[in-house]
Amino acid sequence: MNNTGKYKYKPVLFFALAYIFTWIFWIPAIYLPESISPLLLLLGLMAPAIVSTIFIMLSKSDALKQDFKNKMLGFYKVKWLNVVWAVIVFAIVIGSSILLSVAFGQSLNQFSLTEDFSFTGVGIAGH
Repeated sequence: MNNTGKYKYKPVLFFALAYIFTWIFWIPAIYLPESISPLLLLLGLMAPAIVSTIFIMLSKSDALKQDFKNKMLGFYKVKWLNVVWAVIVFAIVIGSSILLSVAFGQSLNQFSLTEDFSFTGVGIAGH
């Protein structure tokens, strides 16, 4: 079956499913023990990528599937200088946000490395 027709995008459905499946994993992660919550947080983080892959595979568009395959296997086309810049900009944003919080009275210990995974939703849940 060779379908070369134009694919009809469904952005509202995509975003709805991406948010729903993300939060299906993240909300329980807030309340469940720390032994399982990192796995749920990771699954929630991966949900948009999984939803988009399913959309592509169910699209019936050979061109869209081929484009996906080319992008997944075409790492040789990556402009590595852009990757380096993205990492540098990310580090600057994180460092600046920590310095801003220090200016508002928070501790410089935010710059120290921790042994544990320290980003959870426990503060949101009010535990």
